[in-house]
Amino acid sequence: MTEGARKFMNTLAEKYVKAGYPHHNSWAFSPSSDEQVIFNELKARHYIRQLTIEMCVLTETGLAEIMENVPMSSGARLLLEDLKRQYVAAGYPQRRNWAFAPNEDGEEVAYHELRARGWIEQRTMALYVLSAAAQEKVMQGVGG
Repeated sequence: MTEGARKFMNTLAEKYVKAGYPHHNSWAFSPSSDEQVIFNELKARHYIRQLTIEMCVLTETGLAEIMENVPMSSGARLLLEDLKRQYVAAGYPQRRNWAFAPNEDGEEVAYHELRARGWIEQRTMALYVLSAAAQEKVMQGVGG
């Protein structure tokens, strides 16, 4: 990746985190005229895709690239540990049938971060379920 593209991805990561980890398909941004070459590189790498003539969004690959370089917040880490404990205490229900929701407004950003990291999946506007990756991680820690 070129230095310009790397810097742009770092800037995009900062803005993404500051925006509260919105869903990558709805969080749009626009290239400036001097960034067009960088946007072309990022599109070629499948990190971004054109949404409209003027707007782009992150792809799954682009989101993964950003999240790989952003340390997990303490709020998200605590929420993930709490969800793991609750899942075990609930008797390991089928993950797609075991739904949960933020308890307070402050938790929403942590939920969005865990969704962006692939640990939970959003089912409705308010309900989430564990991802297959999270369920596997929970099971690796059981009895070990």
